[in-house]
Amino acid sequence: MGVLGGIGFAAYRPVMSYLEQRNKTQWRTQAVEQGEIIQAVNSTGKVEPIKRVSVGATVSGPIAELLVDFNTKVSKDQVLAKIDPRLYTSARSSEPEDSAGRGRPRRSDAPASQER
Repeated sequence: MGVLGGIGFAAYRPVMSYLEQRNKTQWRTQAVEQGEIIQAVNSTGKVEPIKRVSVGATVSGPIAELLVDFNTKVSKDQVLAKIDPRLYTSARSSEPEDSAGRGRPRRSDAPASQER
């Protein structure tokens, strides 16, 4: 058993050195020059983002002004777009002033049997 361990220990370093050299990435370099593209590289697969972010709004409506472009770097609390306020303001103006009592009859409109 000790002999096999000794052989394995002695062979480990040369084998690892050989595998390192065999799997080493080979690079070719060339001076930069202007000209036509003569080689294209194609690859298959799916491009995935590093981090996915969900963006939402508390009010919906058509966008009046878009302040950023696709793939633009943004920061926290930066305004990305402005929503057209006409739809929101028209919906707000059609609501009753006292929204707390909405859906319930007013006390004066209720039948006498329900009042106590």
